[in-house]
Amino acid sequence: MAGPAEPGNSGEWVEFGSALREFRKRSGMSLREIADRIRWHYSLIGKWEQGKNRPPADAVMALDKELGSGGELVARALHAAMADMRRGTIETNSESADKDDEMERRAAIRLLTALSAGAVIPPGVLEDVLAGTERALGERVHIDDWDRTVHEYDHLIATWRGGSLIKDLTAEVVAVGRLLGQRNPPLIQAGLLRVSARLSGMLAKEFGAVNDVRAARVAWRTARHAADDSGDRDLSVWIRTQEAGNAFWKKRPAGAAAELIDEAEAIAKGAPSAGLVYGHAVRTYLAVGRGDAPGAHAALGDLRRTFDRLPDHVTADHSGHGFPLEAVLWNETYVYTLLGDDRAGAVLDQALTTHPENTHGLANLELMRAVSLVRDRDVTEGLQHAVTTLAASGSVAGRHIAAHLLNTLPQKARTLPVAHELHTLMA
Repeated sequence: MAGPAEPGNSGEWVEFGSALREFRKRSGMSLREIADRIRWHYSLIGKWEQGKNRPPADAVMALDKELGSGGELVARALHAAMADMRRGTIETNSESADKDDEMERRAAIRLLTALSAGAVIPPGVLEDVLAGTERALGERVHIDDWDRTVHEYDHLIATWRGGSLIKDLTAEVVAVGRLLGQRNPPLIQAGLLRVSARLSGMLAKEFGAVNDVRAARVAWRTARHAADDSGDRDLSVWIRTQEAGNAFWKKRPAGAAAELIDEAEAIAKGAPSAGLVYGHAVRTYLAVGRGDAPGAHAALGDLRRTFDRLPDHVTADHSGHGFPLEAVLWNETYVYTLLGDDRAGAVLDQALTTHPENTHGLANLELMRAVSLVRDRDVTEGLQHAVTTLAASGSVAGRHIAAHLLNTLPQKARTLPVAHELHTLMA
């Protein structure tokens, strides 16, 4: 008997990809244009068109709607998913195999129901549907594949509106949790724990973006525990300083953020890492928040000194887990702008030229420009620039900067229509 087809390259998924490409070309849209419409990265859509990856159910539904395929793309995706399930089923008369087959059939019915109703597939359902294929492949765990998945989410979370990735990240965390429940070799288990920590940290940020405080707290706790159990010291530091930064932007008590940074520094023991640098950055935010200019400048000095000690691969990493030069310039711009330092304009210009396009960080720099315009008495222009920028981005840090702008408005300017518009966006 021939072995099962590779999940991402089965003939049915190749046929789905060909149909997707044909409908996209008929629409006249490029990969980037359809990516902007359905809010999935164009590189992933390209892989779907090549039949290399399976698209999630919500992406199929969005593509079907945007490309006007009248349900054909949904039907092809269902056909491919069911074919994968059939190929993955191991033909045996054992009682356990019968139970597994029944589980897959039930999961397939849930998948069909979710897709036909236009709903999002519940976490874990697709994995249940495809469980037979994974068993036939020997349940191998590919950490490199998971690392690539994390890297893709690093990009998405930096560009998509906060909260929009909750369902996808939840499904990924569930899938990794199931793998952790297997008997894996120590190195594989440690790798899965690292993946779980990073995904859980991103999920915590997404919960924070929609003000689900309890869910964010639970996700951060899971991220910390997974990082610590993985034995990766730098990751343990990174998770804690990320949580500290999120605590600051979400206006939790300053002591909560400071305590997390203290804990991270104790773990780091002076070893330079992206997490340690970011801890210094959060200390600058805390100092600015209490109006402590000397404290903010001292923390910036610590940031620069630790940054200069970072390995090249960390400063060259532009994903969510490195600390490149543009991150240093972003933090300097934040401190100088909010403290009214004369150096703000020059550093802002430098930061704008180095920061990646279409990211929340770049949008937040534009909001800092709005703060500078208001401070220079270009009040209406500054407010309008803030409204335009915040409407397009709306990150947690962006709302914080916009709030600072509103608090520093001259009294007469607070009654302007554009000021009310910014207030509305903040709400």
